[in-house]
Amino acid sequence: MQKKYIVRLSKQERNTLREVVNKLDGEQEAKIIATRLGPPPKGYASWTLRLLARKVVELEIVDAISYETVRRTPKRTE
Repeated sequence: MQKKYIVRLSKQERNTLREVVNKLDGEQEAKIIATRLGPPPKGYASWTLRLLARKVVELEIVDAISYETVRRTPKRTE
């Protein structure tokens, strides 16, 4: 049997949670795509999800991001 928990959040906590869950806006998404379409760092043949996640944090596009979030970013090949 699966346990279910009821979590009650304040309005501020809900807003913070939404920001975390919906971390990327259109501008951030576009910058990640542009980075992905550019050449990979020296010493790498191509971008990996983890490498790209580290790079976008390094470039301060986002404060933090998981490679899974990077994976879900739309792939633009144009």
